[in-house]
Amino acid sequence: MRIIAKGLGVSNGTVKGKVKIINGFGDQRSFEEGSILVTHITDPTMVPIMNTAAGIICDIGGITSHPAIVSRELGIPCIASAKCVETKKQVTEMLNEDDVVEMNGETGEIFLIEMKILTGLCVCPGIVKGRLVRYEERRQYTKEDIVVLNEYVTQNILLLKNVGAILSSTGGITCHASLIAREFNIPCLVSIHGLDEVKENTKITVDAAAEEVIVDGNNSD
Repeated sequence: MRIIAKGLGVSNGTVKGKVKIINGFGDQRSFEEGSILVTHITDPTMVPIMNTAAGIICDIGGITSHPAIVSRELGIPCIASAKCVETKKQVTEMLNEDDVVEMNGETGEIFLIEMKILTGLCVCPGIVKGRLVRYEERRQYTKEDIVVLNEYVTQNILLLKNVGAILSSTGGITCHASLIAREFNIPCLVSIHGLDEVKENTKITVDAAAEEVIVDGNNSD
């Protein structure tokens, strides 16, 4: 876990959550309960989503600003005037939607826990943690292996029987990876955008029912 931004802690508490960036009133309907609200500065129209947020991070503001006062009333952590520790960019410019962060409302520190969550199509549900490996013929796999399968396997298919999960950057509900996963009842996601950019042996969590792959930011660049 590494610190990526720092600001003024204006309401105490430490929470982890997914980033949801709100740039205007039109974005508010997409806000998910339990997310961390990241915005330039809150205003009275945002109170309904502030009430469901795990925490609040703003580009500007001080201890008597709107986000600070409302956060303290709600009892949730809040950081104002937050900037990237390296580039000094404001948080709304540096954070990505669905980044997973930990925020400390006392120290004003923001840590990156997991990189942006990848999404795909669930073809066999289940939740599993492990390391990403790409399929190789005759390789021996274990439950720790989450195998990326983007090719047609005709030989040694039983080697995939005990893997933790199967992922593919292509395909659909009737693709080869899907058929293998359902045959062995292994969690599987297909059509995952950005999967090819994840490095070998990176620790990941697959939540197939939620159609998410969470990549551990502590061991990937």
